[in-house]
Order: sequence, then C-alpha cells, then structure tokens
Amino acid sequence: METDKAEQGKFMGGIEHGGYLRFSNIPFDQVASVTVSVASAGAGGEIELHQGAVDGPLLGKTAVVVNGDWLGFYEKSIELQPTDTRADLFLVFKNAEHRSGLMNIDWIGIQVAYGNKGLHVSTDSG
Repeated sequence: METDKAEQGKFMGGIEHGGYLRFSNIPFDQVASVTVSVASAGAGGEIELHQGAVDGPLLGKTAVVVNGDWLGFYEKSIELQPTDTRADLFLVFKNAEHRSGLMNIDWIGIQVAYGNKGLHVSTDSG
C-alpha cells in the first residue's frame, strides 16, 4: 500500500492472524535485536520471532497495542540472545481472538550484535 507517511512511501497492510514474513539465511550469531515500525487502528496483537519455521523455536515476541491510527507508525524492539546458527527468520503475527485487521508494518530493522551497523528491511517489494 502507498502513503507519504511510510518511510519509503509503501507499507504492508491487511495483516491477519497467522500471517508471516520470512527472511532467509540470517546469521543469528550476529543479531542483537529486531525492530519493527508498526501501527494499528484495529485489533493489535503480537509479533513473534521464530527461527527456521513459523512454528520453530521462539526467539522473542512483542505486543502491538492499538494506537488508533493505521498510519501512525511507532517502533517496537525485540531483543535476541545470539546463537551460533544461520537460519531463516520468521515474523509471525498473532491475535487468535480478533483474526483480521491486526496491524500495518512500515519497516523492519535487524540490528547486529557487534558494532553499530544494522540491516534495514523495507516493505517495498519493487
């Protein structure tokens, strides 16, 4: 979806319970945290981080509270304990009670454990 309120002019919306994003081949020994720019005028919910599969080991999670503005993006960070593995990272969106209209995502940042560099992942597909 497009808007001038999103960092790159686009964001991911229409997120439902059980939906997920996958990022391939993440070096977990170098990851300190994941930050998500999120907004919700709907149901809110949780974002869970899983290693290797949508139902793989749970690395961390954060609650997404309703801020009443679909384009009022705010940041949520999830700290991780580095592990010596390289695998896919899954962000899984949860709200079993209210299964649709959970949240919008503007961007996702992966912060490395050493140094001050980070990987910033936009939701722009093109």
